[in-house]
Amino acid sequence: MCNALRRNIQPDNDDEVIRENMVFVWAAVNRALLNDPKMRPLANFEEFQQNVEQKGAQQFVNLLKDMADKDSWGDLLKNGTSFLTVDLEGFDHLLSLDVFLKRNLDDPNQPRWTLSEASADGAQ
Repeated sequence: MCNALRRNIQPDNDDEVIRENMVFVWAAVNRALLNDPKMRPLANFEEFQQNVEQKGAQQFVNLLKDMADKDSWGDLLKNGTSFLTVDLEGFDHLLSLDVFLKRNLDDPNQPRWTLSEASADGAQ
């Protein structure tokens, strides 16, 4: 996952380039989570895009830029429940990894997931 993200999201990319390369972010993380039974069902790319828009697309882009700048792609899955963005200037909230999961539109209070060792191993 880290190598694929490192190749496709560069620290000097502008926001538009990162948005155009979002499919690579989705594919790399999806591949890392694919074998984790706790992570099913995974969102397809269109659902991922909708989730990102709903959660805050610009914050997600900024987070990816920060991870590229710090070369900290493993942090994408390390925390297990969310992206902590308090380190980023102007952000004081969490962006959840829920963007990679299929949403149950009938249940907005669906339980949060936990990351297994299989996903962490897939991130390498």
